Amino acid sequence: MLLPLIVTHLLARWWKVEPYWMRYATASNWCRLALAVISVVALVGGIGLLGIPTPDNPLPFLPMVATAFYGLWLHWFVAKHALRIGGLKAAFTVFAEGLCVVALFGVSIVVGRSSV
Repeated sequence: MLLPLIVTHLLARWWKVEPYWMRYATASNWCRLALAVISVVALVGGIGLLGIPTPDNPLPFLPMVATAFYGLWLHWFVAKHALRIGGLKAAFTVFAEGLCVVALFGVSIVVGRSSV
């Protein structure tokens, strides 16, 4: 997924912190990999400890929810410190990345339906 990196590069140019962007891009990609591993562990651990999720038993999803919030915080932290920007700009960066991901999923759904 290159679109979030392209958007953050544009933001880094706009905020005049482009020299720090490569450090941000590297840390962000490592965070995505780490979060993928943590998500699998959280899902398997949640199911193993709390049982199979059902409408009556949504507790196995709690580790996944916690992982999602941790991911938001982690991306905010990386943006803030790697790009050397303030907290609000870092929050906007996380929001812009999330918006890109949602847009990509939306496009994939539309393209998937039109090809069937």
